[in-house]
Amino acid sequence: AREVRDLEMCVEEGERSKMNVAPLKKLLKQAEGRRQFYERCAIANENGFCVVPNMPGEIFAIRTERKRPIGHDTRRDWIPAAPPQGPTRSPAGEGEYVSPIPSEDVRSRDAKDAAGNPVTVFTTWADDWQEVEFPISVAKPEIMSETARAMALKVFDELVIVQGTEAEQSTARRRNITRRGDPIVLGVCHLREKSRLHQVSFLIGWYLDTRTLP
Repeated sequence: AREVRDLEMCVEEGERSKMNVAPLKKLLKQAEGRRQFYERCAIANENGFCVVPNMPGEIFAIRTERKRPIGHDTRRDWIPAAPPQGPTRSPAGEGEYVSPIPSEDVRSRDAKDAAGNPVTVFTTWADDWQEVEFPISVAKPEIMSETARAMALKVFDELVIVQGTEAEQSTARRRNITRRGDPIVLGVCHLREKSRLHQVSFLIGWYLDTRTLP
């Protein structure tokens, strides 16, 4: 917070003195992003969500302030999917949770390839937001309740489901249990600095199937 205040004062002083403050404003924006990131992490911790190691998983919700999704993809002779969407890394309490997979608007046109042969070119646009679809594998009342509580805070940039390891799945198969491991729901906070993306993950819920315990 002090870093932000100091830079704000420097920008004000520079503007009064008719100086070029563009570099200072860039530093101020970066400092404000860091402040908001640590604030989101602090709120998550204060509300009982503990930090855990980052784990690869499937993103099922993002927090965004955009009114509509963005982007498109174009391919020849086959219909591509619309680009998946990312969070806007908004301040705590802002934005809404939506699915990272938008609805699609597919358009086509006739064209010719380099040899002069007729082809069809398809363009798929990200059209609108879709509601969050809660993963069936963790559709348990307690986990859904904790996820709803986490979403109400509006501090996590992404909600991620992490499935069990291959070893856990192998154990389940040997015991004739049909499942995909012990799913974990994580809330992830992002900080973008230049080309680097920093992430901090928090545990929201963990469904442990006791039938697979030794």
